[in-house]
Amino acid sequence: MTSLTLDTHLGAVDALEFGPRSSQIDLVLCIQGKSPNTDVVTEWHPLARLLQDKSIRVVVPNLHSNERTRPGTISQEDFDRLVLGALTQLKVKTLLCLCGKSWGGGRCVAFLAEHPTAATSLMLIAPSLKETTAGMVSDVAQKRTLLAWAWDDTVVPIAAAQPLLEAFGHPGGDDVPGTASAAPSTVEHGLLTWITVDVGDHRIVPEYLPALVKWVTPAPPPCKMCAKLAALPADCASLGDAGLQAAAAAARASAGVLWEDSFWLVMHKRPPCGVVGHLQLISKRHFQGPSTFSNAEATIFGVTLRRCERALEQATGCDRVYTAALGSPKSGGHFHAHMMPVFDDKPPEEVTGTPFDIFLQEKLAADGVEGAAADEAECARVAEAWRFAMHDPRGPPNLP
Repeated sequence: MTSLTLDTHLGAVDALEFGPRSSQIDLVLCIQGKSPNTDVVTEWHPLARLLQDKSIRVVVPNLHSNERTRPGTISQEDFDRLVLGALTQLKVKTLLCLCGKSWGGGRCVAFLAEHPTAATSLMLIAPSLKETTAGMVSDVAQKRTLLAWAWDDTVVPIAAAQPLLEAFGHPGGDDVPGTASAAPSTVEHGLLTWITVDVGDHRIVPEYLPALVKWVTPAPPPCKMCAKLAALPADCASLGDAGLQAAAAAARASAGVLWEDSFWLVMHKRPPCGVVGHLQLISKRHFQGPSTFSNAEATIFGVTLRRCERALEQATGCDRVYTAALGSPKSGGHFHAHMMPVFDDKPPEEVTGTPFDIFLQEKLAADGVEGAAADEAECARVAEAWRFAMHDPRGPPNLP
């Protein structure tokens, strides 16, 4: 948690920032209720701390830190300008989530009705909708929204949820002021997540937090490597019968698995491929990088990589092997090491004039640049030569 000053058109506003300070990180902006009491001004902090543990950036302004931005004083127009200015200062075009409690919730509804692209989702805790119109409420019903309320709220009674529930087509809207449900209760209805607790008054109660964190945390991108591994025939190691093991090994080999053990498998880069002999050492278990190796994986990785690259040198006659392991989110954050043979007398197509050009050959091939794609038959020949080198008892040796 760090202090932050928002430079608004109405003057400086104090704020607290939780989580990674980077414009590349998803941002959540939390707007307080109307009261200047410390317990209200800091009411979003427990959620912010939990979200920062998920590597989500959260900014919580204290609008009472500036007389001109105080809740109940600032106009909706100035509030909108303040939020848009904050996004510009924080170098974010679209919020992961805009959160508002009570007075702040009503302001957030009106803001998103006017600026729908400013946030992908909306979180409202007992919002005060006195100054919003039916049109505004209808507009935000097109947005993924979480609405939470306590049945014993006496400041903004739960009956005030009726317009929002009706806008989302919630089937129980007519029964809102009825008997309290079990606490906490969560109902999903289209874009709306409706959470209630029996006892909470007009507060962001701890009972809300697990559901709020789960709701706002983005789902991890699908892992391409896991999908690739799942599409392979059954792992022969899981089969007890020798005949079945042999058949499974043959099926996996025909699917592109050149070699494997309990932790790793090796495949040649699939077409379009820019470099003949571009092999990938892929972890069978899903994890991001060496910092999350198990002890067994850490122990065996160096020996395995050495063996694989010696075999690649033997199969291709290359001068050296370049190695890269990115753990990129684009591939789902699944650890895999690229092994690429380099020949001094056959430099790659120049892109940057640096040794990294060997890796950029893959982008040229993926982009369909004429002549950039490697010959598929030659890739298959080198892959088979590498497989032989890995299985031939005469080489490559495991030890010096």
